[in-house]
Amino acid sequence: MRIINILDRLDSLLEEHSEYTELQILVDDIKDELENPPKSLLDVSDEDMDEFISSYGKKLETKENVKQKYINIINSFTDEEFEEKFHKFLIWEEKYEEMCYQRHVLSNSNIWDFVFDTSVEYGKELDIYEDFLGGAYEYRGYIFKIFHGQGCFFRIEKDDKIIFQST
Repeated sequence: MRIINILDRLDSLLEEHSEYTELQILVDDIKDELENPPKSLLDVSDEDMDEFISSYGKKLETKENVKQKYINIINSFTDEEFEEKFHKFLIWEEKYEEMCYQRHVLSNSNIWDFVFDTSVEYGKELDIYEDFLGGAYEYRGYIFKIFHGQGCFFRIEKDDKIIFQST
């Protein structure tokens, strides 16, 4: 009965924050664990479980607020401002990814995530076929692509030229 109660609370958290795939992954992992729950999980009090679920929901809400702030900033730029700032950002992002690569970490910045999310939310989805292409979006004259295979990387094109590709 207690496990059903935990699952119900996790489902309600998912309903509140359905846009987060990382939350879906976490909930799926927890549900897998609950099929054969370890004794330590059964010893967790309802108050502790409520606190965990509530704190995780607050973290997601904070992340969404920050994301919306950056999206609003990006959308407020004129085309000329966007062009100038975007090129500066791509130079910075390339250096950032190179620094991560030198440390044997394949990563892109959080700001990149906001930029790509902006292209997805406010751009036009394109119907393009390329091997391993997960999605393509046109935003302010740029084409943002995400590829999935044995890894994941992003590519930005403008005027049929690749101007950026993540590591």
